[in-house]
Amino acid sequence: PPAIFVTCESGREKKCQREALELMHHYYYLSRQAQDEENDTTIKQTRNLDTKGDVNATDDDAATNNEEQKQQQQEEKPLSLEEELSLLRKGVMAEEVLTYERNSKRQKGGGNKNKLSSMKSPFSEYESGVRGMICILCNLPGSELIPYDEIVAKIHAARKEKAENEASATNDASEDKVVCEYKEKGDEEGNKTDTEKKHSLVETPLWDPVDTVKRIMEGVTEENNPTNTSKALSSAPSSRFISRMLPMQATCYSSVDEISLVVKSLLQTYLPSIIQKYKPSDAAAGTISFKIDIKRRLCAHLTRDQVIETITPMLLGSDNNTEEDPEKKYGCKFSVNLSDPDFAIRIEVIKTLCGISILPRQEWYKNFNVAELIDAKEDNDKNN
Repeated sequence: PPAIFVTCESGREKKCQREALELMHHYYYLSRQAQDEENDTTIKQTRNLDTKGDVNATDDDAATNNEEQKQQQQEEKPLSLEEELSLLRKGVMAEEVLTYERNSKRQKGGGNKNKLSSMKSPFSEYESGVRGMICILCNLPGSELIPYDEIVAKIHAARKEKAENEASATNDASEDKVVCEYKEKGDEEGNKTDTEKKHSLVETPLWDPVDTVKRIMEGVTEENNPTNTSKALSSAPSSRFISRMLPMQATCYSSVDEISLVVKSLLQTYLPSIIQKYKPSDAAAGTISFKIDIKRRLCAHLTRDQVIETITPMLLGSDNNTEEDPEKKYGCKFSVNLSDPDFAIRIEVIKTLCGISILPRQEWYKNFNVAELIDAKEDNDKNN
């Protein structure tokens, strides 16, 4: 699933985890509320078109809209300390109180049944076992940006087939040829299924870690502006212990096989849009630049060279023709640029967990350093 890796000072992991979850919950519910309002607006517009010319129906809709607006204003109003304690004594879950998300089952009248319940958090922590590092995964069903289950199934099938081939090395060449032809046919059909699922997963992602971190960084930046009066930013949780928030579009086991297939799937998903954006500006050079940024923590079974040697042929091609020609596949050439590339393949390895993202240049704002932006804000406050 997608995730966000959060770094902090050693010994501050619990406080950092709490702050990160508060920020992620805030912007997740904020985006969900905006989506719900957009859907409600579309429904109302459709309803108004259907009831055009009917004065009574219009008056009823106006009255309903006013009641909904009043109810929404009451729900959005922050609770006082006495109200929060009163709700907790009545048995309301603490998460409902802290996020101001009231469960529809506890509201009189039933509420909106189409909205998700706030009783269960959409995020959970993965115990990394590394000091100064917090891994928060998305729990939403169907939130994967790549078909990870099929990737794992392919790896297991390949390993099983390799073991069977080693055990049955005495088979004649004709039988081996039939097996190879059958396997190639199955791989082609499997690739078609992967492509179809990939498009369905990426068109409407339930949660985008890159967008979430971008919103958090923009929120901290806008808070430095004294003229800003945004309600969303005024209610956003603060951060004292978070150093960086690294968005990971996919996570997997830290093995060469899984990293290779996950990177290939992410490239097929996100690289076309990057090419479309940067190809005209680099028409003279004729290439799109990239770099592979790898960070390893307590991982001795995987080396940087192994990862680099596995990924670079996907973009630069290989001498033994094991990979499809990248220029023919994507319609452009690629080059390595470690100082200022057009996009980066970011890989964070924490013991046996690996996070991977394909990030264009504009997504690296301040290298995801939240602490640096907060320090800048404090300096501005002191100067003012």
